[in-house]
Amino acid sequence: MVYEIQKNFLLSDCTLLENLKKDNIPFRNSKFETFYTQITSNHSVKFQSFCNEFYKITKFNNSILEQNQEEKI
Repeated sequence: MVYEIQKNFLLSDCTLLENLKKDNIPFRNSKFETFYTQITSNHSVKFQSFCNEFYKITKFNNSILEQNQEEKI
């Protein structure tokens, strides 16, 4: 089992691209779509498509821990 600690930052697109170019970090643009469903306050399911591959991610969480189960569909 893997536990992930995640922190989100909000940057404008141009700032992010400028920093990647400045640091010579290769990148590409990809179409990424997500559909969310909320089953309960502690359980949700989201479906993602990325580069013609589809995933189902089930999320369970409580006050201190979030668990994600991802499966390719």
